[in-house]
Amino acid sequence: MIRIARKIRGGCVMAAEVTQIRSSSLTVNELFSKPYIYRIPDYQRDYSWEDEQVDALWDDITLQYVTARNPNEYFIGTIVVSRDNKQGEKVVVDGQQRLTTITMIMAAIRNIWSKRGDDRRAQGVAADYLGKEDRKTGDIKPRLILNENNNPTFVKYVLEDEKAEISKSVHSSNRLLVRALERIESHIEKWIEERSRPVDDLLGIEEFIGNNLTIILIEAASDADAFIIFETLNDRGLALAVSDLVKNYLFSKGGTYISQFKRQWNDIAITVNQDEISKFLRYYMMSQGDFVRERDLYRAIRTGFPGTGAVRKLLDKLEGSSRIYAALSSSDSSYWKTYDPKLRDVLDALSIYKVSTYKIAAMSAFNYLSPEIALSVLRMLEVISFRITIAGTSNSGQIEKIYSNAAGEIAKGRVKNARDAFELLKDLYIPDREFEEAFKFYKTGRTQLTRYILARINDYLEEDPVRKTEHGGKISLEHIYPKSPNESWHAAFSTNDEIALVNNIGNVTLLETGLNRQIANEAFSYKKEKALSKSSLKINESVSRVENWTPRQIEIRAAALANKAAQIWRLDF
Repeated sequence: MIRIARKIRGGCVMAAEVTQIRSSSLTVNELFSKPYIYRIPDYQRDYSWEDEQVDALWDDITLQYVTARNPNEYFIGTIVVSRDNKQGEKVVVDGQQRLTTITMIMAAIRNIWSKRGDDRRAQGVAADYLGKEDRKTGDIKPRLILNENNNPTFVKYVLEDEKAEISKSVHSSNRLLVRALERIESHIEKWIEERSRPVDDLLGIEEFIGNNLTIILIEAASDADAFIIFETLNDRGLALAVSDLVKNYLFSKGGTYISQFKRQWNDIAITVNQDEISKFLRYYMMSQGDFVRERDLYRAIRTGFPGTGAVRKLLDKLEGSSRIYAALSSSDSSYWKTYDPKLRDVLDALSIYKVSTYKIAAMSAFNYLSPEIALSVLRMLEVISFRITIAGTSNSGQIEKIYSNAAGEIAKGRVKNARDAFELLKDLYIPDREFEEAFKFYKTGRTQLTRYILARINDYLEEDPVRKTEHGGKISLEHIYPKSPNESWHAAFSTNDEIALVNNIGNVTLLETGLNRQIANEAFSYKKEKALSKSSLKINESVSRVENWTPRQIEIRAAALANKAAQIWRLDF
């Protein structure tokens, strides 16, 4: 019997908060010999092991089998379970990935016995590890049931050994399941082919897995107690994604609302993308003014939303905010159909900058402000993000804190207009002098961003304010001093410092694609005659007036572009 104390706020422990659990060391055979069905609940994450994890487990098993002449127990991990209301079932709270993979190894061994015509041994493996016969009905009851997303595929391809090709439309986790089984079966077949006594070794590896692989089974009296153990086991580092811990906590508060909670969580995961859900949860918390680091996110949600009612309200808000979060990454989202079309230009720019922290404040703005003011705030965030991108400010923690504070003030109704928002965000606004100095030395490694910057500057220079420079396929970036210069450039660019200017923003321009193809690495006079002077882009007029292209001309042009950029990406409050 083990006693685990539940931690409560302040680090104190109350006697009433101590739970009792049972822990036992079991071989795989003993684990599946228990009169239980192990069930992975619907709220647990889908099967996610990829080739690397599957291969590592198989390699570990075979290495132990081959090197240990008198094999002892080989520990492969911990499984946490709790009782279920259904008689004879145990709910798997942690360890489901390993348990599923071990089951598939035994299924693969069964399949290979069948291929070799030894149905007796195949049926023996199936009975011991995959399913047991119900004496009343004669039905085979599986020893392991996966969650609702994975179980139909698990039954069809693993338990029943269906050979049909899996559809491309099947959920990715189910493709991982089938791939894992096929990979394991291939590994086993190759391994026994290399052995001098394949039948003996197939039987030997089967017995080794059953009798020597050891699992610590931790049994709790209830889901609530199991969650405490689950949290404790995952307290050091992030063995699980933070979102898994949060999901388990929210569902533990489900009670009669568990079906609703499951639906809402699945909808949120689909909306924001499963890979983004931890970031979304964190940004949502910060959009309410609660700055939280990733390592503290789970505890912040658990302490901030302690009961079923609080969790219901949280999920309702998360559901609404998830649509905003996802729409901020897509200017084409139907969410924006009633907004000013200019909003799409701003979102496209933010996408090109490859920034995301702005979403903290943007989510709050679109949740609580009028569409007009929210758009003004988004434009503000775009300018701030661009200046930070160019200046290379790296204090992401401080940036997030300022965004979170501003978002909190918006959520509390204290922001009435764009000016109010700027007052909260102004510490992130890089001043003109600092911005221009950084811009002069901007290196054009990010092609899409560089093309966009130059296109925006060209728009600014054009007399027709309606014209929008194509920053996609119709124009190309052109290095005036080429990356691979011919001999005509050697006199002007002779030192390493001068050659390093090739990627400076002052040396890069836009050219219509047809003109760009004609000039390659030719001399500046040839480039000017054949392309730069013929270009219709305003940004090339100053270059075409220059007699010679030198390091000094690059510096002059970089400063001029920096000045224009400061006028384009500016906030006047």
